[in-house]
Amino acid sequence: MISERRTAGALLLSKLRLAERSRTQGEWGIGRLGGFDLACEAHATLAGAFRVALVLRRAACDQEITVEPDLTPLGLISRLEHILERFDLDLQEQQRLSLDATRRLADYEARLGEKFRSKPSLMPSAPS
Repeated sequence: MISERRTAGALLLSKLRLAERSRTQGEWGIGRLGGFDLACEAHATLAGAFRVALVLRRAACDQEITVEPDLTPLGLISRLEHILERFDLDLQEQQRLSLDATRRLADYEARLGEKFRSKPSLMPSAPS
C-alpha cells in the first residue's frame, strides 16, 4: 500500500504511459483507491490512434478519469480525491433523478391506451 500521494500518482501515471508506449491492448487492474478498483483500458481507435484510459470501477458504473499528457502525479491524485469526495453529492443527485423518473413513469402509465390529441394545423387551408 502506498500512502504518499505523489508516489501513488507517479506510479499510476507510469503504468498508463507504459501501456501507451507499448501499445498493448487490453484491460487490467492497476490499483485501488478509497476501496474502489482502478483499471487501465487500452485499445486502438477506429481512426488508427491508440487510446489509454484510467477507469474508476464504481458499482455498476465505471467512471473514466481524464488523463491529459501534461497531468502531474499530484494532479491525478487530486482529481481522484475530488471524485471520491463527490460520491455523496452524486448519490443525492442520482436519487433525485430516480424519484423524478418514477413520477414521470407513473404519469405516463396513467395515459397508456389514450389516443394522441391532434393539434390544429399550422398551415392555412387552401381557399375553396
